[in-house]
Amino acid sequence: MWHPKYFSKPQTIVLAGDCLQHLGELQAGRDRFALTFLDPPFNQGKDYKYFDDNQREAVYWSWLLEICQAVYDLCLEGAAIYFIKY
Repeated sequence: MWHPKYFSKPQTIVLAGDCLQHLGELQAGRDRFALTFLDPPFNQGKDYKYFDDNQREAVYWSWLLEICQAVYDLCLEGAAIYFIKY
């Protein structure tokens, strides 16, 4: 639920790495987000150090759905989710 305290002392969290791991850890706490910006790998066969960017389409979109659901579960009511997909 939206509460003014989330805006009176703005906080920014930038997470890098396995977002599902980070989101799982955050779900255990009480933090909720008013804004989330997602910029996932685009499954274009790029050489990432920690991500297979050449997955079958069904696997890729299932993974993104899992991420989006985890983000949604952590959102405040009325929150915004910006999803970049090129």
